Amino acid sequence: MDYVRETIILKLCDLPDTPRHPVYRTVYAGYVFIPEASEVIAEVNRNRFRITGSRPFDYAPQVYEDPHYYPQHLRCEVDDYEFNQMIQSLGNYNFESTRMTVAKQLINNNYFNSRQVGRLMQQMTFESSKLELAKYAYSKTLDKNNYFLVNDQFSFESSIAELADYIALRN
Repeated sequence: MDYVRETIILKLCDLPDTPRHPVYRTVYAGYVFIPEASEVIAEVNRNRFRITGSRPFDYAPQVYEDPHYYPQHLRCEVDDYEFNQMIQSLGNYNFESTRMTVAKQLINNNYFNSRQVGRLMQQMTFESSKLELAKYAYSKTLDKNNYFLVNDQFSFESSIAELADYIALRN
């Protein structure tokens, strides 16, 4: 049986029954090898993720080439452990431009909540860098209704206004 040559990283999230205040928790984050043209059957519960089998497709599956196409409810933010590793990594760089480059790489490959975006902004020294990062992270933020929290990281009201204008153009 042929296996997909790409490594597929799977992250399953648990969304409790609190529609007004969802809390995401990573149930499993790791690698899954999927046989070519097959679907994988798995069981997920609070404590484990177990693959119970796989079977060939008898239909053409929907292929998502770009993670932006995944429905919003299938995305989940990085957990606290992963996020703390990201913050620690950013702290290893002396130059603001390098920290910005690395932060953008992290943002491109993950989803965040507004509080986490604020903490990423704290790693930047200059107001212009904080604003650039806040704009860049907006599309990868799951709780956009709380994005006002990032305003606390700005020193100037003009930055808050510029970010508000940026967000207004995207909504």
